[in-house]
Amino acid sequence: MNKAQFDSRYRPRYDEFFKLLAHIGDSLNSRKDRFDKADLIEAGLAAAAGDRMQWVDKQGYDLEDSETGLRFECKSQKYVFRTAKSGKQRKSGKTSRIKLTNTLQQGEKKRLEVTADYLLLIDTGHLMMGIIPYAAVVNKYSRELKDGFECEIPLEKITILHGASSGQIGPSESSLSYKGEKVKLLERYVGGFFANED
Repeated sequence: MNKAQFDSRYRPRYDEFFKLLAHIGDSLNSRKDRFDKADLIEAGLAAAAGDRMQWVDKQGYDLEDSETGLRFECKSQKYVFRTAKSGKQRKSGKTSRIKLTNTLQQGEKKRLEVTADYLLLIDTGHLMMGIIPYAAVVNKYSRELKDGFECEIPLEKITILHGASSGQIGPSESSLSYKGEKVKLLERYVGGFFANED
């Protein structure tokens, strides 16, 4: 899928999506918060694409096209496409190492399945997002680890959907706090079981 096709189908609101990423920043990088961060990024991308792309969070893929059934796996990390300091393309001509799966199995032969139609790569350190067919990643660019699979993808094989030639996301000035809102929700939920009865 090329950029024109992606943009025509999903009409993504890139500016708002990357504003969300800027606001999240490094605030959810602890081991405990990483799953929340991934969920926020995936749900944010679905929201940026309106009703056409649904956040389903299923085994092997995260988003689904509500009309065609196309499945998208999302991977996000800092400096996927360009270096941290200069913002220039990596000398290797490849992405940074991307963890595709955690199998939690060691010592036995594992198999990486093609569970999605496309892989969406989101760079949380630069204003960039790209797409590549997931089968190409699985069949050509993945390698087995002790506890899963990782990949490094030639940059020329990735279609850049959004991105500046250099530059990083600036700090956000929003007063919203995901962690603060999560604490309030937890307190409200737990409190419901301990409400005073009159």
